[in-house]
Amino acid sequence: GVIESEYSYDMGLEDAVKLGLKAVTSALKRDPWSGEGYDVAVITSEGIKEYTFKYPIDLSKLHLGSKGHDS
Repeated sequence: GVIESEYSYDMGLEDAVKLGLKAVTSALKRDPWSGEGYDVAVITSEGIKEYTFKYPIDLSKLHLGSKGHDS
């Protein structure tokens, strides 16, 4: 799958989120009834931030920045 072929132990947070979104996008393309968007929770030692993105998403333009909200 996508994650197995592209995951790297030393990838940064934003690259890891992009990889997860890419994997879910691959599944959405095969099963359009899966949903209309993405809900992502990023868990770090500083807490949890939640993000919501609409499908389809342009991963080349994705920047997490301050779009998320704390949980």
